[in-house]
Formats: sequence, C-alpha cells, structure tokens
Amino acid sequence: EVQYALIQSGNQDGAERTLSFRLGKYDHSRPLVIDPVLVYGLNIPGNPGYSSPPYYFADTSISAMTADVQGNTYVVASVRSSNASFSVLKFDSTGKLIWNVSLGSQSSSASPAGIAVSSKGAVYLAGSAWPNFPTTPNAFQSNSPSSSYSGYVAVISSDATTLQYASYFGGSGSASISSAAVDTLGRLYVTGTTTGSDLPTTPSAYLRDPGQAGQYYTFAAKIDPSLSANASLIYSTYVGSSGANTNPSPRLAIDATGNAYIATNAATGYPVTNGAYQYDGISAGGAYVTKLSADASALTYSAYLGPGNPEGIAVDGTGEVYVAGYVASADFPTTLGAYQTTYPGGFALELSGDGTNLIYSTFLSGPSGYVYNSVTPTSLAIQPGCKSACAAAIAGFTSTTDFPLIKPIQSFYGNFSPVAPYYPSSIAGFLVNLAPNGTNANYSTYLGGESSPTSYSPIVAMDGSGNVYFASNIAGPDAPVSLPTVQNPGEGFLAKISSAAAPAVIAIPSQVVFNSVQVVHSTGTMTNALELRNVGSVAAAVTKPFVFNSTEFSETDNCPASLPAGGICNVNLNFTPAFSGQRTGTLKVPSTAAISPAIVSISGVGADGYNAVVTPTSIAFGDVVLNTP
Repeated sequence: EVQYALIQSGNQDGAERTLSFRLGKYDHSRPLVIDPVLVYGLNIPGNPGYSSPPYYFADTSISAMTADVQGNTYVVASVRSSNASFSVLKFDSTGKLIWNVSLGSQSSSASPAGIAVSSKGAVYLAGSAWPNFPTTPNAFQSNSPSSSYSGYVAVISSDATTLQYASYFGGSGSASISSAAVDTLGRLYVTGTTTGSDLPTTPSAYLRDPGQAGQYYTFAAKIDPSLSANASLIYSTYVGSSGANTNPSPRLAIDATGNAYIATNAATGYPVTNGAYQYDGISAGGAYVTKLSADASALTYSAYLGPGNPEGIAVDGTGEVYVAGYVASADFPTTLGAYQTTYPGGFALELSGDGTNLIYSTFLSGPSGYVYNSVTPTSLAIQPGCKSACAAAIAGFTSTTDFPLIKPIQSFYGNFSPVAPYYPSSIAGFLVNLAPNGTNANYSTYLGGESSPTSYSPIVAMDGSGNVYFASNIAGPDAPVSLPTVQNPGEGFLAKISSAAAPAVIAIPSQVVFNSVQVVHSTGTMTNALELRNVGSVAAAVTKPFVFNSTEFSETDNCPASLPAGGICNVNLNFTPAFSGQRTGTLKVPSTAAISPAIVSISGVGADGYNAVVTPTSIAFGDVVLNTP
C-alpha cells in the first residue's frame, strides 16, 4: 500500500471545491493502481408531467454526453413533454449546473446522438431531425431534404447564447447521424447511415454511388461551420463498397491530423484493404474499422475485426484505435495474455496504427455472459492527449449477475422490476477501466439503481486528468446520487469517478415521501427505510447522531462509526406529524467524505383524526314491553 494525503481546496460553503491528493513514497518501477471513488452523482433536471412508469420521475433522459479537458461535462437530454425537442446542459467539474439551453419545439422533433466540444468551448451536436427543425442562414441545407427524418447538425456558442450553425444533412431517403467529433480548427466530423442513394457527396469522395437504394449505407462528412451554404461541406462520402449493406449507428473518431476512423457493422462485401487485419474465422460479416484519408478520397485502410457490433471508438496520439462492442460469435478473436479470453460476451480491443494487427483483444463478461448482448458495451473513451498504450473506459449494460467485479464502486447487480417499453428487461449498467495493453482491468463495477433497471444507453467520457464520467438513464429513485436532488429530476443520471482514494457517502434514495399519517394526538407513526452507502475507496467516519431539522422526523440505524469502502448500512426513518397538512424536513448525515453531509429530503402529510374509544364494548337490556318507555 502507498500512503497518501487528501487535500481539499476552495470554498467550504459548497460553491467551488477541489479534491486532490499527495502520494507518499512508492516504487515507480511498478504500476500504481488506485481504487476508484464516486466523486459525485446527480440527476438531470427534468420537466414535470410524467410521474409514473415508464417515466419514473419526469420526462427527461440522456441521449449524448461528453467531457472537455477541464472536466466540464455536456449532456444532451431529450424532452418528451415540454415545448422543446431537447436540452443541452453544461456542468462544471464539481457537478454544478452552468447553463441549460433548449432547442426545437413540440412540432419540430430531433434526436441528437453525438456531441463534441471544441477547444474554445463551442458545443457541436449531431443526430436526426424531422422537417421544420430550426436552421441558420449559413446552413448547408436549410430545409429537410426528406419527408422522413434527415441528418442534422448544430453548433452552440460556448456561453449557450447563440446558435452559430444549424443545418440538415441528407438526401431523399431517411438519414441519421450517430457520432460526431471536432478538430482543433473547429471543423465537425460526422458519420451515420442513410437509406438513400442521393446523399450529397463531394467530387473527390472515394465512394459516391452506394448501389441499390433502400438498404442502410454508412456515410461520413466533414463540415466547417465557419463557412456558409455549400462551402461549409468540406467532404462527404459513402463508406464501404457499392451494394454493401451496413447496420445503423456507426461510430467515429478523428486523429490530430484530421483523419477520420469509422467503426461499423456490415454484411459480407464491405471492403478490407490489402495488409489490414482480417478475421479468418467461420462467421461472415461483423465489425469493421475504416480509416479515411484526410480528404476522404481514399481508404487508408479498412480492417475486419470479427463477428460483432462496434459501439465505441477512440484514437490515441499514434493513431492506434480502441474499439468496444458486443460479440456475435464465440470465435471472436482474442489475444494471448488479455484480460479475459474465456467467456465471449462483450469485447474491447486495440488496433495498431497501421491497421495490420491487434495489440490486444479481450472479452469483458463473466461465465453467463456468453455471446450476443448479455454483456453489451455501448461507449468507449480514452484520456484526451494520451499518446499511446492508453487506459480505456468502457460503459455498457448487462443482464448477468456474475459480471466480473474488480475494486467495484457498486458490487450488487440489483433486484429489478422491468418497466416497459423503455426498460423492457432487467439490465444493470456497468463501467470498466481497462489497463493499457489490455492485460487487466483497473476496476470493473456495476453502476446504477438497486431496484431500478437501466436503459440501453450508458455513455462514458474522460477528461484531461483521467477522471471518468458515466451517464445513463435509470427508471427509479435509487441512482447513487450524492449532490442535492433537483426539484424535477429526470431519468438521466450523471456520475464522475476519480482515481483519488477517498470516501464517498450517499443516501439511497435521496428523497423519501411518507403516506398520510395521523397527527400525534393519535398514535400515528410511519417508517420508511433507506440505505447509506460508501461508494468510495477508503472507509468513511460517520458522525452521529444524524441531524434533522424537524422533530417530526427521527431515525434508527445499524450504521457503524466507520463505514468501510463499499459498505452499506440501513436507516429507518420515522414520521410522527405534530400538525396536519404537508410536512417537510431534511436528514443530514455528516461524514469524512468530500461531499458532506449526505442529505435526504423528506416529506409527508399529517392527517387530522381522533380515535374514539367506546366502553363497554357491549350492552345487554332486560325484557321491555312494546310501546312503553
């Protein structure tokens, strides 16, 4: 073990606080592994209107998320019941909301799937939109080219006051953009799929005719939002080969010189270039990685990874490519000495810079996560600026109770009740931090609700310090939230995970609502249970007694003075109203965690009522003559 000291700086009143650590002496020839800690967890603000399943709290869920180098996070939240189509929110490195801006209306629907942030803080969005979504005068396509949905891109200024660029992108067929990236000059790169054969392509594009219309074809485009109309389209090309059908939702990353890398799932016939890595097993079709030249006039390489579906991609400073996804056959390739080569469920790999060989390839599942999507990575990220041999953060979902756990933030799978249609089965979110070269995991953990399933949408990002950000949608009240709960919490959940060893105490749930209870001139008392969890990596000293701001609430618990890392204790809240009507209060649990105290909002209703007691309980009359007193 290595000694360390925690250092907290900034305001003590909760405005701006930074937690850092100083290490003691250790052997620098050996790898330093620090357990993960949940720095914060928060609910995304929503709009009231859907208070029952499938929208457990409100009507807002996350569809895209990213982080910048400084640790600010940017979240796209789809809005189902407000006057907007979606919102974009910026949080600082402590989880404080900086701004929240909405786009569209109820009559103009859009679904952003990609988000990126420039070095100047401008926010780039990409996805799909139906006709009548707002565009700007400098748009490449001011009106939807399709009667169905089309690709859509937008740029919001760093202070969220100006829509700098907004345009459709597509042809007469349906089209959607599924991934986006931005280079140092502020140029946007996107990839997606279309069913049309008349997508606007540029003259030097390597593939301008995809073949038969009606199939799904992958495309890639580069857009300069500082230019206007046709000049803003730097290049556009189909990706693949004529007639090669691809599945929706390809992923994209770029390197420092502006080369685009596309991970997609395709049928047999998708191009594989000479010398590139090529799976040679028994399956046909699957996961491919294609590197475009800087002007998209040629394929630098195109590699066939194996039978699976890529869901996340990143590129390091040497051009090595990191890919994660789910496997479709047990013979998906793995490499000698990789983290997990036995149970083929979910994969992560690193492809060499020239695309010729696998540096590593590993599975991610446990014994029951065999093939297909019982373990499904949905997103991958590496640290910005990492030159080579980078740690890879991988988020996803699983329906398995034996997912491998290594230094977990959350060790339990959960006891779920499915909530159709958006949460149709019992699935839990997971997060894996894979060590460089893929030989082991720095940590592997479940992350989500204890009794509430996760949607098929976990997303991961990393900042310049290596902190990991996890976003998902959870259909219930028990996400591991450490920051004060917003007034109208949506399904969206955002968390920051650090490698700085520290305790982190949270209360689950962070809001407790009692049913109606008679006031104390009766004998009315009601009890609700909650949990305290230490989701940090070292023990937390818990201060007792816990603090209430109202004598109408009290508690009993089995919490120790020192709650170990990963430890859980139980608290029973009691409500004994002194007055009728709505009653509110808070419970504060002080501890040595960086965010302290853990706060629980409590509410209940006191009801007027008296218990009438009749004595005796029975009366016997003697014989009485009729019609006499």
